Amino acid sequence: MGTESVVPKKAPTPTPKAVIHQKFGANAVYKTEEVKEPVQNVCPGLAVPQQGPCLFRCCLQLPDMTVTSEVCKRKKDAEQSAAKIAMEKLGIQPARNEPTVKELCDELVTRVSYVFSDEFFPSGHPLTGHLRAALARKGHLRGLVPAFILASCDQKVNNLCKSINCKVETDHLLSIPLIMRAATSSASVATDEGKLWIRKQNPYTPATIEAATDGNPSAESICVEAIHIPYLLEKAVQPLVLNISSKGYYVDAIAEKLGVADASHVLLSRC
Repeated sequence: MGTESVVPKKAPTPTPKAVIHQKFGANAVYKTEEVKEPVQNVCPGLAVPQQGPCLFRCCLQLPDMTVTSEVCKRKKDAEQSAAKIAMEKLGIQPARNEPTVKELCDELVTRVSYVFSDEFFPSGHPLTGHLRAALARKGHLRGLVPAFILASCDQKVNNLCKSINCKVETDHLLSIPLIMRAATSSASVATDEGKLWIRKQNPYTPATIEAATDGNPSAESICVEAIHIPYLLEKAVQPLVLNISSKGYYVDAIAEKLGVADASHVLLSRC
């Protein structure tokens, strides 16, 4: 079955009091007292004495030291404040429960595997449109999806890639090798050697295939107007028209207009 998880589930960050308990156990003794703040009587003629807010201060006794908290509105906050001050004096660093790079890479493998599963198809995710178009192809490209599509259309894949390598934030091309490595490590996904294609290892179920080809699409081609901006400054910007078959894949049409070998050589921006 697929999974919608994005990153490894993190354990809750331990509170300062939990850290102190882990280190000292019953030897950490908290004594909380109420603090009465002096209140100025704004109505001198009033016989009723004015009362301020109820505040608390905590004294934390440890085997070799005693610390006093800041004044807090709640008893539990005063205890946490005392524990935090004790941690600072003892040089205890707060624990961090961030996933390791290996855990993130494993989660990326899980996510890529899920994208190419039968369970993912009915999700309505934007990627399913690319999967449908890929399955509608004929010949050796049937079912193949360019690796960059996952980074462009799946926020979860994109976030994982940026967590693994922060440079992906400014250079989206760096996500491609991470995705390909994840696909290669997956038991349910296959790659095309030497190319940036990804597909499901085993065929989709008949029900998934039927759902992918369901409907009565128009037999006419779809015309999309676009602008071709060459990377060479001396070349002029030109308008062009993409003729996309009702059963075609628009990225194939883009690749053809750009004159590249196939859609795996096209990079889509998330912008």
